[in-house]
Amino acid sequence: MKRAALILAITVGLSAPAAAGQESDTDAIKQMVPSYLGQLYSIVGTPVISADHATVDVRLFSHLCHVSLDRAGASATGWLVQSQQCEDYTPQR
Repeated sequence: MKRAALILAITVGLSAPAAAGQESDTDAIKQMVPSYLGQLYSIVGTPVISADHATVDVRLFSHLCHVSLDRAGASATGWLVQSQQCEDYTPQR
């Protein structure tokens, strides 16, 4: 019986919500890590820009993605992704 109570206490402790500071740290980490990994494992081609539209090919792991963007003054970069189309990409050896 004591063992069941201990397991229950551990389970409840692990599933308890984090403190407010920990939640903001958790959110920050969840936002930062994909950007970091994307920089490490992606190869971004030269964008083709035509007026307020751009396209760029990106290789990410074993995928080749075609990304379309439009100018958007309200975004931090000035561009907003409109669409992406990815396909498996395995280079011929």
